[in-house]
Amino acid sequence: MKFSAVILLGLLAFCRASPQGRIVGGQDATLGQFPHMVSLRIVASGNHFCGGSIISSRYVLSAAHCTVGRQAATVHAIVGTINRLQGTVHPVSQIIDHEGYNANTLANDVSVLQVASPFVFNNIVSAIQVGSAHVGGGVTAFVSGWGQTVQPSDEVPIWLQWLQVYTLTHEDCRARKPLPIRLLVHENTICTFTMAGQGLCFGDSGGPMIVGNTVVGIPSWVSPGCAQGRPDVYARVSSHRDWIIANTDL
Repeated sequence: MKFSAVILLGLLAFCRASPQGRIVGGQDATLGQFPHMVSLRIVASGNHFCGGSIISSRYVLSAAHCTVGRQAATVHAIVGTINRLQGTVHPVSQIIDHEGYNANTLANDVSVLQVASPFVFNNIVSAIQVGSAHVGGGVTAFVSGWGQTVQPSDEVPIWLQWLQVYTLTHEDCRARKPLPIRLLVHENTICTFTMAGQGLCFGDSGGPMIVGNTVVGIPSWVSPGCAQGRPDVYARVSSHRDWIIANTDL
């Protein structure tokens, strides 16, 4: 048991080692393709560190592991762009991390951020619906995010990347994961997989996995490494919908 715990902690540390990453094997997005997309950036440096989704005129949905320990005044939410160096800046006035978030197991990896001034909605900035229906295996979805071109390169692309992915059942997902990290595939998570060479990487965390005009998943963790033939894991939005509604203006 001690040996398994050490492996588990080591893999989790690896998954969280770098906050920046990309959609591996994705395509450049076009302006307006993902109008709900948010880039969370550090105020002092302007660096992108995680993604998010606009869910109302004042709130962004993201992942707790992106925001836990951060002060609202140190974060900007950038919208209306596919260019990592551009966009409309919205200072963040409040960060709420899920009280059940566990940094060791990544359970309840959900957070919301309130912006100081409302988003102005148009054809390149708009809210996305918060998923309520349970998404099982075999569903086509889309993910989007910014970050490094290849791991472990430090080269970061300018353009927002996107990728079509397919959901797995929990049983299939766990079977594709090595022990002990398959224990981190909780009932309130979703897994996706396409092929080796495609998938999430560090920094895509917190962004949207969408089906139609609904956000159904929040990228949470990958292992071991990025796009190495293992499923990616997301917080399941429908499982956390009540918490999201209770902590926002939805």
